[in-house]
Amino acid sequence: MKIDRKPTPQDVTWFLDMNNNKRLDLSPSYQRKSVWNKSDREFFLDTIINNFPCPPVFIHKDMDPDGNAKYRVIDGKQRLLTVIMYSQDEFAVSNDDEAHPLAGKKFSEIDPDFKKAFWNYTFPVELINEDNKEVLKGIFDRLNRNNKALNPQELRKARYEGNLQKFIEKESEDPYWANLVRFSKHDFSRMVDHQFICEIILMLSDRKIHGFDHFELDEFYAQNDKEFEQEAYIKEHLDLLKNFFTQVNNQEGTLKEFFYTRSAVYSLWSLFMPLAKSLPTDLKDISQKFTNFAASLNEEGENSEDPSVKDYAIYNKGATTDRTPREKRFLALKSYFSF
Repeated sequence: MKIDRKPTPQDVTWFLDMNNNKRLDLSPSYQRKSVWNKSDREFFLDTIINNFPCPPVFIHKDMDPDGNAKYRVIDGKQRLLTVIMYSQDEFAVSNDDEAHPLAGKKFSEIDPDFKKAFWNYTFPVELINEDNKEVLKGIFDRLNRNNKALNPQELRKARYEGNLQKFIEKESEDPYWANLVRFSKHDFSRMVDHQFICEIILMLSDRKIHGFDHFELDEFYAQNDKEFEQEAYIKEHLDLLKNFFTQVNNQEGTLKEFFYTRSAVYSLWSLFMPLAKSLPTDLKDISQKFTNFAASLNEEGENSEDPSVKDYAIYNKGATTDRTPREKRFLALKSYFSF
C-alpha cells in the first residue's frame, strides 16, 4: 500500500505554537519514553545554532470531522522535545566550552541574534496522511528498526498497545518495582523495568522458569495483545507476592540491601511463586533466614560449606539470565529454605 506523505518544512516557531496550542502530540501510543540525556540535547542545540541539517521529523496529521488537526510525532520526538524544553528555560547549556555562545545559559539569557537563529531553524518534515493505526505503528517500526537507540522493549511498545501492554504500563507504576528492584534512571527511560515485569508475568503465566529471550517476549506480547485472558490471575499473584516481599523487607531491610538485583529478584519470585496462596506467616523468621543466607553468600560465596549457598554463588555470575543459572539458583534457595 502506498503511503500518502509530503515534505512540509517547518521552523521552530511553528512547533512551539502547535505545542502551546496543545495540537502537538509528542507521545502517541507507539512512542518510546524519553531517552536523550543533557549532553544529547546540548549537541542538538549546537546543530540548531550553527544551522546544520538534521534528519526529517515524521508527523501524522490527525484530522477530526470538524477539520481540527492534531499533529502526532512518529519520529523526531527527542529533537522537538529539546527545542521545547530549552525555549521554556528547563535547562541551561553546560560551561564545558566557555567559548560556546550558549555556555552556561538558559534560553532567556542568550543573545537576541541566537534567539532568532533558534526560532528560524527549519526542520525537514514528512507529513503523513494516514489514519490506520497499524500502518502508523508500522511506519514507526520501519524508521526505528535499525536504530541502535531503540531497544527491543521500546519496539514492543511501538508494535503492541493492547491489553498486555496496558497492564504492564499500569503495573510499572507500583512503587514496589522502584523500591525493591534495582533500576537506574537510564533503565526506567529505556523501559527495562517494563521488560523485567514482563519476564515475571511470563513466569507466573507458565508457572515455570524461563531464560531471558527477546523472541519469547515478543511472542508473549503478540499472544496477549488483543485479549489478556490471565489478567485477573496474574494481578492476584503479583499483588500477593509484592505485598509479601514488602512485609519481609520491612522486618530488617534485608531484601533491599542484598536481594535487589534483577537476578536475585527473579530468583525470589521463582521460589515463592508456587506458595502465593499459602505464603509463610512468620515474617521475622523468613527475614532472618534471608539475612543469614546473604551473610554467608557475601562472606564465603563459592567457598561456603553450605551446598545451597555455594551453588547459588556459582550460578550467580556470568550469564545469570539464562534458564539453567536461574533454575540452579531456585533449587539452591529451595534447599536452603526447606520449601
